[in-house]
Amino acid sequence: MKQLLLFPAMLMALFFGSITAAPGEDVDLSGNWSMTVSGPTGPQTSEMSVTQDGKAISGTITGSQGVQVFTGTVAGNAVTFGFTMEAMGTPLDIAYAGEVKDQAMAGTVQFGSFGSGDFTAEKK
Repeated sequence: MKQLLLFPAMLMALFFGSITAAPGEDVDLSGNWSMTVSGPTGPQTSEMSVTQDGKAISGTITGSQGVQVFTGTVAGNAVTFGFTMEAMGTPLDIAYAGEVKDQAMAGTVQFGSFGSGDFTAEKK
Protein backbone atom coordinates (compact mmCIF):
# COMPACT_ATOMS: atom_id res chain seq x y z
CA MET A 1 0.00 0.00 0.00
CA LYS A 2 2.88 2.40 0.78
CA GLN A 3 4.21 1.88 -2.75
CA LEU A 4 0.85 2.85 -4.25
CA LEU A 5 0.84 6.14 -2.31
CA LEU A 6 4.51 6.84 -3.01
CA PHE A 7 4.18 6.65 -6.81
CA PRO A 8 1.71 9.57 -7.19
CA ALA A 9 3.82 11.64 -4.78
CA MET A 10 6.91 10.99 -6.90
CA LEU A 11 5.06 11.98 -10.08
CA MET A 12 3.90 15.23 -8.48
CA ALA A 13 7.43 16.03 -7.31
CA LEU A 14 8.78 15.46 -10.82
CA PHE A 15 6.03 17.57 -12.37
CA PHE A 16 6.10 20.50 -9.97
CA GLY A 17 9.85 20.39 -9.25
CA SER A 18 10.83 20.84 -12.88
CA ILE A 19 11.33 24.07 -14.80
CA THR A 20 11.52 22.40 -18.20
CA ALA A 21 8.93 23.99 -20.47
CA ALA A 22 5.97 22.09 -21.82
CA PRO A 23 5.76 22.10 -25.62
CA GLY A 24 4.79 25.59 -26.80
CA GLU A 25 5.59 27.23 -23.46
CA ASP A 26 8.65 29.10 -22.20
CA VAL A 27 10.56 28.15 -19.06
CA ASP A 28 10.52 30.54 -16.11
CA LEU A 29 14.11 31.32 -15.13
CA SER A 30 13.25 33.85 -12.42
CA GLY A 31 15.38 33.47 -9.31
CA ASN A 32 18.98 32.92 -8.28
CA TRP A 33 21.47 30.62 -9.98
CA SER A 34 25.02 29.41 -9.32
CA MET A 35 27.00 29.53 -12.57
CA THR A 36 30.34 28.11 -13.71
CA VAL A 37 31.97 29.31 -16.94
CA SER A 38 34.86 27.35 -18.46
CA GLY A 39 36.74 29.60 -20.85
CA PRO A 40 40.22 30.56 -22.05
CA THR A 41 41.29 31.59 -18.51
CA GLY A 42 39.95 28.46 -16.80
CA PRO A 43 36.78 27.87 -14.78
CA GLN A 44 35.14 30.87 -13.09
CA THR A 45 32.19 30.74 -10.69
CA SER A 46 29.58 33.43 -10.32
CA GLU A 47 26.10 34.12 -9.03
CA MET A 48 23.29 34.98 -11.42
CA SER A 49 20.03 36.72 -10.50
CA VAL A 50 17.28 36.54 -13.14
CA THR A 51 14.04 38.48 -13.59
CA GLN A 52 11.67 37.39 -16.35
CA ASP A 53 8.83 39.21 -18.12
CA GLY A 54 7.33 36.94 -20.78
CA LYS A 55 10.13 35.92 -23.13
CA ALA A 56 12.48 38.68 -21.90
CA ILE A 57 15.02 38.05 -19.14
CA SER A 58 17.37 40.45 -17.39
CA GLY A 59 19.45 40.54 -14.27
CA THR A 60 22.96 40.49 -12.91
CA ILE A 61 25.93 38.16 -12.94
CA THR A 62 28.29 38.72 -10.01
CA GLY A 63 31.76 37.20 -10.12
CA SER A 64 35.46 37.95 -10.29
CA GLN A 65 34.87 40.69 -12.89
CA GLY A 66 32.36 42.50 -10.65
CA VAL A 67 28.67 42.88 -11.39
CA GLN A 68 27.54 42.63 -15.02
CA VAL A 69 23.99 43.56 -16.08
CA PHE A 70 22.62 41.22 -18.77
CA THR A 71 19.55 40.98 -21.00
CA GLY A 72 18.26 38.08 -23.04
CA THR A 73 15.37 35.96 -24.24
CA VAL A 74 13.74 32.60 -23.62
CA ALA A 75 12.07 30.48 -26.29
CA GLY A 76 10.77 27.16 -25.00
CA ASN A 77 13.78 25.55 -23.27
CA ALA A 78 16.31 27.69 -25.19
CA VAL A 79 17.90 30.72 -23.54
CA THR A 80 20.19 33.45 -24.89
CA PHE A 81 21.61 36.35 -22.90
CA GLY A 82 24.62 38.59 -22.79
CA PHE A 83 26.29 41.83 -21.82
CA THR A 84 29.09 44.13 -22.91
CA MET A 85 32.05 44.75 -20.60
CA GLU A 86 35.28 46.65 -20.94
CA ALA A 87 38.50 44.68 -21.40
CA MET A 88 41.71 46.69 -21.58
CA GLY A 89 39.81 49.78 -22.71
CA THR A 90 37.88 47.97 -25.42
CA PRO A 91 34.20 46.89 -25.35
CA LEU A 92 33.88 43.10 -25.22
CA ASP A 93 30.57 41.41 -26.05
CA ILE A 94 29.87 38.29 -23.97
CA ALA A 95 27.10 36.11 -25.46
CA TYR A 96 25.56 33.00 -23.86
CA ALA A 97 23.33 30.42 -25.60
CA GLY A 98 21.99 27.35 -23.86
CA GLU A 99 19.19 24.99 -22.93
CA VAL A 100 17.28 24.62 -19.69
CA LYS A 101 16.46 21.21 -18.26
CA ASP A 102 14.91 20.69 -14.85
CA GLN A 103 16.74 22.98 -12.39
CA ALA A 104 19.82 23.47 -14.60
CA MET A 105 20.98 25.19 -17.76
CA ALA A 106 24.02 24.55 -19.92
CA GLY A 107 25.45 25.86 -23.15
CA THR A 108 28.19 27.89 -24.77
CA VAL A 109 29.56 31.37 -24.18
CA GLN A 110 31.37 33.54 -26.74
CA PHE A 111 33.97 36.02 -25.43
CA GLY A 112 33.93 38.41 -28.39
CA SER A 113 36.91 37.58 -30.62
CA PHE A 114 38.84 36.03 -27.69
CA GLY A 115 37.36 32.56 -27.98
CA SER A 116 34.52 30.58 -26.52
CA GLY A 117 33.75 28.26 -23.67
CA ASP A 118 30.97 26.41 -21.90
CA PHE A 119 28.71 27.34 -19.02
CA THR A 120 26.54 25.48 -16.57
CA ALA A 121 24.15 26.88 -13.98
CA GLU A 122 22.08 25.35 -11.19
CA LYS A 123 19.01 27.03 -9.73
CA LYS A 124 19.28 27.70 -6.01
